[in-house]
Amino acid sequence: MDAGHPAPSETVFASTMRALVAPRRFVPILVLAIPIVMTQAPSPSRWAFPVGILMVLGFVLFAPASYRFFFGEQARGPAALRAIGYLAGGAAVVGTAGLLVPAVVDLRSSFLTVESSLLISLGLYYVGGFGLGRDIELELALERERRRTDALLRQAEHAQLLAIRAHLDPHFLFNTLNAIAEFCREDGAAAERAILELSAMLRTLMEGLRTPSWALERDVGLARSLARLYAARDPGKYVFEEEVDPAALSREVPAMILLPAIENAWKHGPSRGRRGPVRLVVRASELETLVRIENPGRFEGRRDGGEGLSMIEARLVAAYEGRARFHIETVEERTVATFALPFGPAGRDNPSP
Repeated sequence: MDAGHPAPSETVFASTMRALVAPRRFVPILVLAIPIVMTQAPSPSRWAFPVGILMVLGFVLFAPASYRFFFGEQARGPAALRAIGYLAGGAAVVGTAGLLVPAVVDLRSSFLTVESSLLISLGLYYVGGFGLGRDIELELALERERRRTDALLRQAEHAQLLAIRAHLDPHFLFNTLNAIAEFCREDGAAAERAILELSAMLRTLMEGLRTPSWALERDVGLARSLARLYAARDPGKYVFEEEVDPAALSREVPAMILLPAIENAWKHGPSRGRRGPVRLVVRASELETLVRIENPGRFEGRRDGGEGLSMIEARLVAAYEGRARFHIETVEERTVATFALPFGPAGRDNPSP
């Protein structure tokens, strides 16, 4: 567990100490503490340095924790009483280290124990406790929001995967089942192949719901399965072509990221009577994976109520934080959807949100 990120069971004091040892706080505190302690050097008493160290420790151990206790997220009770508690605590710490202990050890002459210095120390206690305590509270609040955002993103990702499964054209499934029924009467072997293909595809879809990312090979496999099922219904009408770089297949991508675009290519191309193949092109470079999906017919723009393209864009933003690109356009009377998916130099990208 990192400093500043407390376990649920940690007390305010324990989580404050954990946050204070973070270098961005510990180093400035140390830089400030050393000259404060060194102001005790002119005193002839051997207790001067120990008292100086005690005062610094009193500040570090109690000021930020005290502020968080009285004014942090867990604070309860009237504000006036909490303010009195914070002020009284500071007076007790400074009074103990700067008055009581020097009196016990007979420290008569010390820079930090004179009345004017004690007032300055008291002010530093209050202001420093406020600054450090509030900084820790803000950091912890930010971390909680990050965890909450991550959880929401995971929930959204799962919901989007469910939507992808539901987005698969129901008419396609019904028509495929009807075609299988006809095969059963005319060609039992073809019916068996179609049933096995449909079963394998649905099994892969279910697997995709349980993981935010997988190898691109799985998405390409879904595209091939979909093509075979369409072709089983009408081989002359549904033609699939592919040009896939083997180097890209092992690269990790968001699960089922290509499926809505592939399904749209069949639905808005051959299924509407537009002649020509649906084509899948995948190329790999050192920095990104390029995927192009083509279908016959011009791109007619986004339909009101259509969710496929918006779903693709939202998932890419969540997975790649704006580094991925998606574009759809008309090129020579064909609709062309293009994905550019970042790929890190270490050999893996990070598509999970």
